[in-house]
Amino acid sequence: MADRKRIGVILPSINNVLETNLGTLAPEGCTYHTTRMPVGSTSVESLRNMNQSVEQCAELLSSCGMDVLAYCCTSGSFIEGPGYDQKIISMIENKAGIPTVATSAASVEAMKFLGLKRISVVTPYPDDVNARIPAFFEGNGFEIVNIAGRGLGSVKSIDICNDPVDEIEKFAIDNFDPSADGLFMSCTAWNALSVVERVEQAIGRPVVTANQATIWAAFRKLGYSHSYQGYGTLFREGLAVPA
Repeated sequence: MADRKRIGVILPSINNVLETNLGTLAPEGCTYHTTRMPVGSTSVESLRNMNQSVEQCAELLSSCGMDVLAYCCTSGSFIEGPGYDQKIISMIENKAGIPTVATSAASVEAMKFLGLKRISVVTPYPDDVNARIPAFFEGNGFEIVNIAGRGLGSVKSIDICNDPVDEIEKFAIDNFDPSADGLFMSCTAWNALSVVERVEQAIGRPVVTANQATIWAAFRKLGYSHSYQGYGTLFREGLAVPA
């Protein structure tokens, strides 16, 4: 029996996708423990308000013996540009005293691990959130080839969770720019992990999704090295190399 490891997950209150994804990727002895940040819609203002609860969430999880914490919101960790993801991480670590990953930082790390430089981006977001993407990723050394958004969540964020997986897959394939090195599928409430393998096969390039990158980064913090089939190049190859 492997030593038990606990991953504490901080996620937006509307997100009913991430925990399902986590349930498919649980190494022996690893358990997930979640708490939520209140949010109603996906807008810059709503995300800023949501982040006011980050420290309280970190404190709650710190009381139950976590080994690593994961802040699981892509847009919530990129809305203020380069460095904001690290600010979120520092805020949580200072409050909880526990090593922490955040989705945007994990996504940057994953794409650099795969050698991606020119990236195509697809999201479920409305335009005001998509407009924040270039500054963050270009500030982290990437060239954004194109961005396509589904326009969901401006009224109710849960519309993102309810986007059918076949439509997510088609949208990703149709909006990938073949001049890019790879594709990034943003948002932890968007069920992109369920289609990552099929999208990779269709476009012939590596695909990084928000949930895939966050789980990968948390596993690396814990020293897990088991590879997984069916969840994209990152999970086939990216856990065999020590962090």
